[in-house]
Amino acid sequence: MRSLLRFGAGSMRYRDVFDVYYRLRIKGIDVGVLGSCMDKDLFGGESMREEGWADVYARLEKLFSDRRCVRQLSRAKDNWREFPVGKVTAGILSEVKKFMTKR
Repeated sequence: MRSLLRFGAGSMRYRDVFDVYYRLRIKGIDVGVLGSCMDKDLFGGESMREEGWADVYARLEKLFSDRRCVRQLSRAKDNWREFPVGKVTAGILSEVKKFMTKR
């Protein structure tokens, strides 16, 4: 998720988007472990702008509403499970929103 937030649509590693969706919505993830990782590796990091889940949500919402980003995701060959892009972006945002309310 760090690369999505740090580089945005311009330098996106497309597989990361589908991997994040898979981990959050399909396979599941331990909320405590994710929170700990985000606190350690993302929130407040010198190279990162995000200070909390609300910042992550705002950044991803902006990224996923970018037409160029959606077009690139739709064309990506890294969609290894062939998930619909709209479902993936909406699912990621939905899960991040849940984390916002848990903190």
